[in-house]
Amino acid sequence: LNEEAEQVNTMRATELLVKWLRIAQELGLKRLEMRVHETFTVAYKQIRLFEKALSHKEKAIELREIISGEDVSKQVQQLEIALRRERFEREIEQDRKESAELATALQHLDDLNAHLQHVAQEKNEVFSIVYHDLKNPIAGILVHTSTLERYLERMSMSEIRNSITSISKTAHRMKDIVTHL
Repeated sequence: LNEEAEQVNTMRATELLVKWLRIAQELGLKRLEMRVHETFTVAYKQIRLFEKALSHKEKAIELREIISGEDVSKQVQQLEIALRRERFEREIEQDRKESAELATALQHLDDLNAHLQHVAQEKNEVFSIVYHDLKNPIAGILVHTSTLERYLERMSMSEIRNSITSISKTAHRMKDIVTHL
């Protein structure tokens, strides 16, 4: 009676394991499928069905190798992702450094541009002063030379000398202005 009850329990357990095996296979749950095969191995050993136990042990080992391979593949993928992330972070850091350098260079250019605008303004002021200071002496020279050209034949020698002296003084004054610049 005891042996008969044990066989009934073994049959029920086997039926449940078969159901679990089908479910694991249908859902692609390799770890569960492997555990079911390991459980079959233990159960068949107990009832001395060694060939069936060996068959399930071989399937369990095969699944363990597949799972290990998948685990290794996942680890490799995770390492590849980590490497890509590290490279990406390095690139971002490099971009940040380059952006900071560009911002510094741009600020330097802005400072130089402001300085150049100031220098250009000073140059314009200097040219304005020079123009004003040279315009009057040039006008004086032109008046005296124009007078000499028109009235040379009617002018006395002393008037000619006075005009030439005036032109010479004006030219020297212009030379002094240019020399001081």
